[in-house]
Amino acid sequence: MKNTAIYLALLIMIAALNPAALAVEDLTIQADYAVFYNPDNRSANIEFYYGLYQNQLGFIGADTLDYRFAGVYVSVGLYDDEGGLIDSSSTYFLSKIEDTVEVAQTNQRLFDYLLVNAAPGSYRAEISVIDDVSKASGRAELKVTVPPFDQHSMMLSGMELAYYIRDIDENPGKTINPRLVKENRLVVPNPSAAYQLGIDSVIYVYSELYGLERSGTDDEGFVVNYKIKDELGTVVHDFGEIKYDKPGASAVLSNALGIEGVNAGDYFLSLEINDPSTDRHTLTVKPFTVVAPLEDTTAISAADAELMVNIAWYHLSEADKIQIRKLDPLAQKNMLLQFWRRMDDDPTTPENPFYNQVVQRYMFAIDKFSTHSSLHDGWHTDRGRVYITYGPYDSEVDLAMQGMNYPMIKWEYYKLEGGVIFIFASDPMAGGIDYRLVHSTHPREKYDPSWETKMSEEAPEESWKHGDD
Repeated sequence: MKNTAIYLALLIMIAALNPAALAVEDLTIQADYAVFYNPDNRSANIEFYYGLYQNQLGFIGADTLDYRFAGVYVSVGLYDDEGGLIDSSSTYFLSKIEDTVEVAQTNQRLFDYLLVNAAPGSYRAEISVIDDVSKASGRAELKVTVPPFDQHSMMLSGMELAYYIRDIDENPGKTINPRLVKENRLVVPNPSAAYQLGIDSVIYVYSELYGLERSGTDDEGFVVNYKIKDELGTVVHDFGEIKYDKPGASAVLSNALGIEGVNAGDYFLSLEINDPSTDRHTLTVKPFTVVAPLEDTTAISAADAELMVNIAWYHLSEADKIQIRKLDPLAQKNMLLQFWRRMDDDPTTPENPFYNQVVQRYMFAIDKFSTHSSLHDGWHTDRGRVYITYGPYDSEVDLAMQGMNYPMIKWEYYKLEGGVIFIFASDPMAGGIDYRLVHSTHPREKYDPSWETKMSEEAPEESWKHGDD
């Protein structure tokens, strides 16, 4: 069956989750930097990391192509106090999307790096970007400080804040941008140095430590301590000391720091390193901001909000279910915006595969399991719940067993929990048009080894009707 009203409502819901962007003339570029060192030649590399909003770019492509493309030219110039050019760098990269709907997603950004070289000192950096299609442009300016480098001391690089850091071999099948890889880690930078209260629960931070030496003692470790301080220098959160073994003369420090409970405001993240065996010490700080999340104030009808809640229902916690039922439609929508973002394992990409998957399962359940074409209640049936929760079954078998009153089916999942089955029986309480779950080998589902006996001609219907779950 094709439920036009449901599909239309879904389009409204998707528009609410990804509001269309207004036309813009200029490009917004967010940029930050971190200083890293090359101990071999005593040089300093300034790594500028930046982000662009995808919806501000111009995309072109013929109707016969599967993708549309945008081209962006980005450059950085590093200048001294007198305006002299110290070093520069540029890059040109392409971005591709499968359809124009992706372009309108206002929260999707593209990230990249530019690298320049400079001696210790104070500088001014100008970062420029030009859209090759629309010819729109953007510009950012930064004050840059390169601390002196002493090869005979232990010292830290700058701290690079990130939205996301993971080892690249954690998900080898996923396509990644090789320019975002540092020391075998995918580092998706956060050039805004801002995190949203209640949404961004973790700060990812990348830095490098130089000048480690072995003292010849048995204790050859160093101690790391991260702290969050407010503008007055008061410690807001101390993450405690962590001891690391010395891997060599340098070490990579890649950490995820929880910021739940930190209120909105401006802060400093301090990183302190102590080496007890050589009595060496070093410290670096990085400013960041926790901001209250921007809520979508676009009105939404009660019916559309209910649809959004229904799609997410089987993936919400019991506490979430209680809370969301107390909210008005607009508050429900904003709560679900945050929920789907939390469920996205990489919120910096244009797609949320988990959300798309759940929507597809929901629509399948509506089409295949609804008790009537006008009810759209397939998601609320037992088969709909199982399908939305666990995904497509590997096989479906009609059970024809001697002595059984009603039609039954068996779903098999070969890989789920090592292999499980679900037995559904046609429900006499629904006039035989719906199926109820009567048995499963899944550890979190209804398990009833006597289901065959209960379904026999001699067993009363009351033994397995709705209230016996």
